[in-house]
Amino acid sequence: MNNPIGSLWNKWDLHLHTDASDGKGSCQDILDEAIAKNIKCIAITDHHTVDNVDMMKTLAKDAGVTVISGVEFRTEYGRASVHMIGLFPDEFNGITLTSEFLKENVLNQLGISRSRIIQIGRESLKQDGLPEASYFKDGMFRVQVNFKDAANLIHKYGGIVTVHAGSKSNSIDEEMKHEGKSKKNVSIEDSLGPVKEELFRDGYIDICDLTKPKEAGFYQKTFRKPSITTSDAHEVSEVGTNACWIKADLTFEGLRQILAEPERISFEEPEILARIKRNPDKFIRSLEIRRISGATMPEKWFDSIRIQLNPGLVAIIGNKGSGKSALTDIIALCADSTNQNWAFLTPAKFRMPKPYNRSKQTEAYIQWVDNSSSTIKTLDMSTEATKPERVKYIPQNFLETLCTTEDDQKFESELKKIIFQYLAPAQRYGYNDLDEIINYLTKENADACSDIQSRIREINREIIAMEAMRTPAYRDTLANELAYKQSQLSNVQSAKPKEVAKPSVDEDPEAKKIQEEIDKLNESCKMMEISLQALESEKEEKEVILTF
Repeated sequence: MNNPIGSLWNKWDLHLHTDASDGKGSCQDILDEAIAKNIKCIAITDHHTVDNVDMMKTLAKDAGVTVISGVEFRTEYGRASVHMIGLFPDEFNGITLTSEFLKENVLNQLGISRSRIIQIGRESLKQDGLPEASYFKDGMFRVQVNFKDAANLIHKYGGIVTVHAGSKSNSIDEEMKHEGKSKKNVSIEDSLGPVKEELFRDGYIDICDLTKPKEAGFYQKTFRKPSITTSDAHEVSEVGTNACWIKADLTFEGLRQILAEPERISFEEPEILARIKRNPDKFIRSLEIRRISGATMPEKWFDSIRIQLNPGLVAIIGNKGSGKSALTDIIALCADSTNQNWAFLTPAKFRMPKPYNRSKQTEAYIQWVDNSSSTIKTLDMSTEATKPERVKYIPQNFLETLCTTEDDQKFESELKKIIFQYLAPAQRYGYNDLDEIINYLTKENADACSDIQSRIREINREIIAMEAMRTPAYRDTLANELAYKQSQLSNVQSAKPKEVAKPSVDEDPEAKKIQEEIDKLNESCKMMEISLQALESEKEEKEVILTF
């Protein structure tokens, strides 16, 4: 049954193992872990058995968790076997797909039975006297099914086929290798081959089960196949790890929607949920409308109605007279909208004073996601101007007037007011309306453009100057200038003055006399240096004697 408030984002983990195969946890253990981690839909996908599926559904019935029947198969493809999973609806063509039904009509038809698995395990272990569970746990990894036969049988009963893909263990890309560029030959692009392409293109595979979300784009682009991430949990603590978000009803049919609408899958917490966590007081959980105590009107107007609203609600549609205007008017009234241009709560309609004055006998209030509630108001009241406006209300008739008026400025003005209301404070740059912001940003952009244009002009001038240097005339000019400079240099070198010889001291009596004086002074300096060294030595000897 579809959720009346529409599809919501929830966490789904569609690949879990219980102690019926090689999982470590019981059904109750796994269910408790899923509840603790807020996983809303799980699939039990034990290897070659559905023994715990019915038990899990019974336990989860009142726990707020949806359980999808599933089974994991080893197939004949690959060196260590490509693994595939069949997921089944609760009912198909009027038949309830119980565990017993799936055993007889799917597993047994593929040659899978508990007794056969135990026998294969006994032959493999070659030990007698072990518990049957030991033989089963060994044998379940030794049986195989034909991939195409299994896929056809799963589809026959309305099921969905998922396959391990990408870098996941036992994936179709890891196991079905062929010649390629990559070192290990396991990259998605390099591991395609005719058999794998046939399985994808001919509809044997519906969904890819991945470990790395980044690999999903390849399958969607190449084969139009959606991808999910799962925990593939064998330990109880692993439940919910690597699970993905799906926006759909918590049913098998909800899961089927992702086949046509892969945008319903998210590998990270969706933005709308993050916004709700940040601003729980800005999202409406429900609207309740009821008759006041002691109401006398005989008509059944709004008799204890509670309407839950989807947090992603963006429009209310319906036929004329179906209650669209009534709903929006009442929400706006309870949320104290400043716009009271009502379409339904008017004296000509619901607020008509006679014969019963319905609006005085009907009250409503809003419950917000943060669990607070608005003031209860009878529908004849007005919004309270002193309270904060918690909903921006644009009535249908107001929009009709704007869209049909010839006054374009009025429409533009209203549109700008709405846009401004939704801008974050940081995006308003301290201004009070959208026109001021536009003018500010326009000036900023104009200044930036002017700077860029100046730089472009300067660069263009440099380019033009450089292009001029490439012409023959410019080269001739340079050659002529060079010849002229070289001619000037030659003239300078030919006119070089004759070198004057250094004068000799012997030829100048005055200079000779000065030189003799200098020599005497130098000799005197040498004698003084010798005397000084002798005194220094004598001083050092006396210092040594004083020390002793």
